[in-house]
Amino acid sequence: VFIGKLGSNIKQIQKDSNTLMHLNDEVLDNGDRICVIRGSR
Repeated sequence: VFIGKLGSNIKQIQKDSNTLMHLNDEVLDNGDRICVIRGSR
């Protein structure tokens, strides 16, 4: 599970990588959702 319980995986990835992540509400035909990751290096 990518998201994790209550978003714990996403929160940890954001913290570790200093990024912001957002999952689009729209579900694609194959059942996937797009994850947008924003940050700078």
